[in-house]
Amino acid sequence: MAKYLRFLVLVVTSLCVTAFVDKDILLRLGDTEKNVKELRQENAALKKENRDMHQVIARLSAKIDKISNLATEEAIEDTSASTNGRYQIHSNVNSKRLLSSSLPDYLAFATTLNTTIPHVAAHQLIKYNDIITNEGKGYDATQGIFIAPERGLYLISVTLWESMNDLQRIGLDLVLNGKKVISIFADGAGTNDSAMTQTLPLVLKQGDRVWVRTHDKYAGFTLYGSAEWNMNSFSGVLLTYI
Repeated sequence: MAKYLRFLVLVVTSLCVTAFVDKDILLRLGDTEKNVKELRQENAALKKENRDMHQVIARLSAKIDKISNLATEEAIEDTSASTNGRYQIHSNVNSKRLLSSSLPDYLAFATTLNTTIPHVAAHQLIKYNDIITNEGKGYDATQGIFIAPERGLYLISVTLWESMNDLQRIGLDLVLNGKKVISIFADGAGTNDSAMTQTLPLVLKQGDRVWVRTHDKYAGFTLYGSAEWNMNSFSGVLLTYI
């Protein structure tokens, strides 16, 4: 009888343990199923996001291709227009302008003084008589004056040089329409040659007149010129039409 009771107790205990283990397994299975469901939902959301990103990338790629094609077409048109001479493209800080081919491609002049001028007068106009460049025919050698052929931004330069052998001091003015813009000075009375250059941008209207004259404080002095050295010069170039 005692053996039977012990056997019965073992059977009941085994059944209880089995039931507990089964319950724990079921709980774990439930948690696992819940986690799997959440992972599936996250995976579905990621797939949707991935599809959306692919669509956005496709639209952006199409826009980039369109912009690239337009830029290529414009570049081809600009090159063609420049080649056939119908238009010239000029840039400034604000925009690009298409200008008629009747305007010259280049406007520039460069002149030097190849003869010495003794005993200059006050405000004497200096006629630079050796023309190196005169694209656009803006420099009038008979007057010694640059007359702007077109409105634009020009770079104007004056160089003054005096030899120490001449023992001379001299000053010059750059003049725009009769008004002094800048002055330069050279002193050949020292132990070395003396030189000075002034270069500056000027906005000139069509017909504006630019020239070089002696400074009023240096009347009676000599301005050195040389066909060999070409040290004294007056020059300018159009940077852009405006």
